[in-house]
Amino acid sequence: MFTARILRVVVAVGLIVGVVGALRAAVVVTNPSFEDDIFVGGNGPLAQVSQTEISGWTFGGNAMGVGQNPTWTDTTQNTVHAKPYINNNQIPDGKQVAFIRSGEFLSQDAAGFEAGKSYVVDFHANARNGNNNAHLTVTLGGQDVFAQPISPVGGSNAFHFFTTAAFDATAGTHTLNFSDTSGQVDQSVLLDQISVREVPGGLVRAHWAFDETVGQTAFDSTTFYDGSVGATGSPETNDPAINQPGKIGRAYQFTAAELDRVELSSHVGSFAGEADGALSGWFQTTSADRGILFRFGESSEADRLLVEIPGGQLRFLIREAATNVLDLTTTDTFHDGAWHQYAISQDGTAATMFIDGQPIASFSTGVNSGDWFSTVTNADKMSIGWENRRGPTEIGFEGLLDDMAIWAGPLSAGEAVGLYALGHHTELGYDASLAAQLFELHAAGPGGGSVQIGQRWWTYAAGLGGSPGDLTGSGLNFTLQLDASTGVQSGSIIIPEPSTLLIWSLLAGLGLAWCARRRRTK
Repeated sequence: MFTARILRVVVAVGLIVGVVGALRAAVVVTNPSFEDDIFVGGNGPLAQVSQTEISGWTFGGNAMGVGQNPTWTDTTQNTVHAKPYINNNQIPDGKQVAFIRSGEFLSQDAAGFEAGKSYVVDFHANARNGNNNAHLTVTLGGQDVFAQPISPVGGSNAFHFFTTAAFDATAGTHTLNFSDTSGQVDQSVLLDQISVREVPGGLVRAHWAFDETVGQTAFDSTTFYDGSVGATGSPETNDPAINQPGKIGRAYQFTAAELDRVELSSHVGSFAGEADGALSGWFQTTSADRGILFRFGESSEADRLLVEIPGGQLRFLIREAATNVLDLTTTDTFHDGAWHQYAISQDGTAATMFIDGQPIASFSTGVNSGDWFSTVTNADKMSIGWENRRGPTEIGFEGLLDDMAIWAGPLSAGEAVGLYALGHHTELGYDASLAAQLFELHAAGPGGGSVQIGQRWWTYAAGLGGSPGDLTGSGLNFTLQLDASTGVQSGSIIIPEPSTLLIWSLLAGLGLAWCARRRRTK
């Protein structure tokens, strides 16, 4: 039972004394903010600006419309052509950005990828003022990981921040390429602060606990998909009220009339390719008006994925080509002012909806299919608590939202029921990230070690006689059944065998005993 924990201790000791292991090298992007060279533009047309070499990058295309774009006044140059696309005083990093005109590209070969790992590209982008049709395509290893229109932010606003879809790597070097594919010469994209990072594995893909007490950021527990409180990073009318009493910790209060929202559109590319998975969250409302809990889709069309509550009924909808390909609407209503939890799981064949830990068998609308995020093409909007529909229509949500999660794979019936039980229990109150740790512990089987949450140690359990999702116990001792006969159980602090104690004592002398176990405090 303690094999995994002993291995972690040995590895930790090896790192300390320098005899075992090494830090994994990260993928390095050369000249990621285009600051390595001094801009030397000319007094002629824009094409002359692109004659300067950009260290680390290969560029080209139709008309050499690629180059550096300085953001300060250069008195030695013609001030008009020395900074052709300067329309934003809040670039993310340094004094220069790169620009790409339509039909052009910037690329480099990045090394350090590990086989079997998944990676995403983070970057900041903007578009030339007055040109709303710029379109950026990003490829990694020849695979499209991002394809989306880029709108100019203008004024003194910050550049858009984007995270691409995940790329499953082979070892070695892969080409990172940025192309302006808008098809018109005058359309231009600006780029800055580019990086590549590994996607951590785990059952929870993204998780917004809504536990913030200050600030303008809705933090994602996985650190990849932080959202904006409101439409921008500044205080405004459509900011939900944070630091409100929640079901699990704190929550956000949304006002429908003000179109309050959490904006996540920069992460659309990261979810666009998902063919299965799950969604979950808690909501509380007394409004019978149509309210949006979660939205992923197109800004200019009706095609979208929605979790909404029209007339108090919970609805999960996917539209593509103006057709409802998946539409599940409950017969019961849930606008009673109490906290309710939804979990919607898609296994690639059909979706299953759970409300408050109960699978829903009867729907007023029952169109079902294997569709998921990947079905919604050309998606460019993603938000919580709000959607804009075709034309001027915008819809908000009236009430409280808490603990919203997107899962990397479908939930079993036991996991979906257990997720509700763990969050609803007055002594536990586990959010989605903590629940996922228990689900992963169970999936690891008898040799999977243990997980500490607060004062409880959880381990794999067998020979259980209840039903999947059953949660029993009190104090430090609980049992959660997750399939026909197995699950996880908790107890007080576990005393390891003597060999592990010896290693722990050595680590304690170095002040590094924390390395000896996987520790998570609620």
